[in-house]
Amino acid sequence: MSRSLTRSTKWNPKSLGVLALAATLTLSACGGDSDSKGAEGESVAAGASKEEYQAAFEEIDPITIITQTAGAQGTVTSAYFEAYQEAVSDWSGGKIEFETNYAYSVAPPVEVSDAVADGRLDMSYTIPAYQPDELPATNALIDLSISADQTPLVGVLQLLGWSLETSNASEEILDEYEAIGLHPLLPVYSLGPDALFCAEPRSSLADFKGVTSRMGARLHAAQFKALGMEGTSVDLSEMFEALQRGVVDCTVANPLTAALTGIFEIAPNAKIAPSAGFAGGVGSMVINQDVWGDLPLAAQQLLHDRLDVFVKEQIGATLNAITETVESTKKYDGELGLFDDDVVSALETANEGLLEESRKELAGVDDPAAFVDGSMENMKQWRDVVTTDLGFDPEMTPEEFVTWYEENDKDLDVFDEFLAKLFDEAMGERRPS
Repeated sequence: MSRSLTRSTKWNPKSLGVLALAATLTLSACGGDSDSKGAEGESVAAGASKEEYQAAFEEIDPITIITQTAGAQGTVTSAYFEAYQEAVSDWSGGKIEFETNYAYSVAPPVEVSDAVADGRLDMSYTIPAYQPDELPATNALIDLSISADQTPLVGVLQLLGWSLETSNASEEILDEYEAIGLHPLLPVYSLGPDALFCAEPRSSLADFKGVTSRMGARLHAAQFKALGMEGTSVDLSEMFEALQRGVVDCTVANPLTAALTGIFEIAPNAKIAPSAGFAGGVGSMVINQDVWGDLPLAAQQLLHDRLDVFVKEQIGATLNAITETVESTKKYDGELGLFDDDVVSALETANEGLLEESRKELAGVDDPAAFVDGSMENMKQWRDVVTTDLGFDPEMTPEEFVTWYEENDKDLDVFDEFLAKLFDEAMGERRPS
């Protein structure tokens, strides 16, 4: 039986024109998503062609999904979501359409999850760091991002592979989303390594003594303390003004966030430590639990399968944002450069201590030591995939990355082998069935 899921008939709120990678990404059909049991209609095989999907949708009534993106239409922070929507609509033969709201126009960053859960939105990107109490295990995973390479290519891919595999395999993470009325299409995906952006040039411990910085994750307070800094909480939407007015001297941000907020002109002095990271920015792709449950099985499968487009274009958006960061910081007489050795040493020591503390106690996690050790093993394996198996250079500087990226014409197809492995190992068992 098919059904309409248009806005006028659906659920009770209580209770990139891009070709997909179907030819290269054959998703595992084993396992299956337990939240999809009971979904009605025809099942579509993993790896199905566009024509097979469109045939499966012939008897399905039109579906409208209301969404929101972080940026304006066509911007770096909206493009990958738009590409995903285009692919889903195309592969459904136009039966799934999206009503997209831009630039947080329905709900600000801190309210997005609530807006999806209560029905103002059906689906959206959201920031789990804003919900440490409701999503403690997810935030525990965010904390562990400090162990990844903080480099402009290897670090991006390592963090993405690690975050998706670890979060998709964690029942604790998946369950806490469901507990607040959300179905996580992508429970945690990394937005790339974070840098410290400052209004004035700073690179040594002496430069950071007494400096105030906006925090983007709960672990930043301890990391700042190790550098002699003070942390303060400032909402993402207020970050630019806080820097402009001197409320804070610096902010931790990933390049996508920096591009979204346009902070380069007031905080063009950005620093990273390749071997010691700040707790990184991550996103989640979520859909209202009741909306998800009411979808025909083929629609659930298509929304899952075309996440290949979302992730591929998200890689592109992140790399484009790194390029913009390198070029824009230079334009405003700054740079994306490296911390002095004393800062790197202080961060490394602080991060080692934080990891040891995490092994003893993590909110939302039954066995912290196993959670941390498993996460670290995944981190190492994804670095090996990216550097040894795929041959990407772990020593690439930001400037060298920009040259490499432009010499390769910003062609995202070079990441197809990485994506195939990612979807086979990190996503296959959660395919609806």
